Amino acid sequence: MAKLPGVLMVALLAGCHAPPSGLPTNEVLRFGVGHMGGSVDFVVKSDGTAEYRESGGPEGDIEGTGKVAPGAMSELAARLETNGFCSPVSARSTGVPDEARPSAAVRLPGLDCRVQMWDGEFRDDAAAQAALRAIEQIGASIRKQRQ
Repeated sequence: MAKLPGVLMVALLAGCHAPPSGLPTNEVLRFGVGHMGGSVDFVVKSDGTAEYRESGGPEGDIEGTGKVAPGAMSELAARLETNGFCSPVSARSTGVPDEARPSAAVRLPGLDCRVQMWDGEFRDDAAAQAALRAIEQIGASIRKQRQ
């Protein structure tokens, strides 16, 4: 049997898993991404209140608050768990020029992790892409109801 390099062996023994979310106790979801056109970030707190910020888009800077129903967060947790959201870790240290790097931290029943991968890594992994889209849908719902 061929010898495996030490780092690879440690990764195999430890298993690939995203690090803990590190979220404050009052937050259950935090998302952010910067790209050529600007940035988007939002946070959902444990009581369902949410804050949304967007900059550089066609509408200019947008800020607002909203509410996310407990059922929507339960559905999100199920979709993230189904798609193994806490499993993927980035395999690249750099992206291609102007490539976005979405980051999401989540602490919901059965989930506590922070995932940050290059856009292409999400695109190339159907389960990771489905999980990212589910998170982005939460953000879109907050954006629509911003006050």
